[in-house]
Amino acid sequence: MQISPINSNNKIDFKAKFLDTYSIRKIAEWSIEHGKYKELNNARKQIDFSAVKVRIHIDLGTNLEGYPFAIFKRYFPKVVNPIEEKDYIISKPIIYQAKEKISPEEFGYKKIIQMGYYVTRNKIFKDVVVNAPKKTDIEV
Repeated sequence: MQISPINSNNKIDFKAKFLDTYSIRKIAEWSIEHGKYKELNNARKQIDFSAVKVRIHIDLGTNLEGYPFAIFKRYFPKVVNPIEEKDYIISKPIIYQAKEKISPEEFGYKKIIQMGYYVTRNKIFKDVVVNAPKKTDIEV
């Protein structure tokens, strides 16, 4: 599991609280192509400052009818300097389904933007970051 890409100067390129996944890269590419990267980056900064320890994993897809969905998981560190996936407490997936047929990347972009608005009073932020169900909370 890679948290953030590191360049040759050992500086973090993307300080986002989002894990480096194919989906987050596609969302960033989509936002650049559509001239909306500034809004995405501002939302990311709001999330970063409000959730210091938490890392967020996002996956995108479409259902059989062609409606996109986004799956979020929260990674909370068990140790001081987590390196591997086993160093995190991983939440159960939280799934958001679109009500319109748009690209999965656009839907993921919209969810991240929504998560970045007024993070302390935001339902998506609370569901994914603050109150994400732990695997042990749900498993019976």
